[in-house]
Amino acid sequence: MKFVIALMFLVLGAQDLSAEWVVGKGEFLFGPNTTENTACEKAEKKAKQNAIGAVSGERVRTEDLMACQYQKANSDCIVNELIWTKSYGLVQDIREKKRVTVKEPEGFQKCIVSLQADVIVSEGQPDPSFDMTVSLNQRVFKDGEEIKISVEMTQPMFLSVFQWLPYRGSAEQVSRLFPNNFDPAKLFKKKTTIPTPKNKNQYRLEVYFPKALKDSRKYADEYLIVIGTRRPVTFRDTYSIESFNRRLSEIPQSQRREIRKAYNVFKR
Repeated sequence: MKFVIALMFLVLGAQDLSAEWVVGKGEFLFGPNTTENTACEKAEKKAKQNAIGAVSGERVRTEDLMACQYQKANSDCIVNELIWTKSYGLVQDIREKKRVTVKEPEGFQKCIVSLQADVIVSEGQPDPSFDMTVSLNQRVFKDGEEIKISVEMTQPMFLSVFQWLPYRGSAEQVSRLFPNNFDPAKLFKKKTTIPTPKNKNQYRLEVYFPKALKDSRKYADEYLIVIGTRRPVTFRDTYSIESFNRRLSEIPQSQRREIRKAYNVFKR
């Protein structure tokens, strides 16, 4: 019997994390279709990520950016790319937050947020020799189409795959897709696909346009997060994005590799 898993849907102890107060600044350009509070929330996220980058040195790579195309502030995209960085650090507290909104040409405005952030960073440094590449069978899907994931690793590793739905707005934005009841965890030593070749007849991963979004929205951007670890790590089935990042930060950087992929799902 073939089961379908819709895309709605390994033990290390906690490590010592270093903490540091740093300054972060973020800006967000917005138009009449976006409220000032929403724009400033996005600017604050940028400020926090810039603070993390100042401590951890992480930078957004082109392949990490969402697949949808921007049309200034009127884009259909749910979230912007600047909240899209690796989880080598996270903000556990902020102080001295300031925000200002200034007028821009052509009826746009810009919210600017500056703050001091207490950033904690994962132990150690990433190991360049412990790496992987991740590809999807496509980056744009129609409602109900199947998604397949290909992973090629430089060293043996245990894989876990999660889906992040930023529009869900709940404590369960991140869901574990693999391993699952039909496809158990194991150590991968060479290139593989998910669903795995051995269990691909047991289930499918399909994408569906979210019913919760407004009728006027034509597509949604969603994300896959692939985690490779040297040793088995136990993950829960669901997380908020904040608790998920915190869980990842407990794993030393030399013991893991993280790749995030964006894709779009369109209404039929």
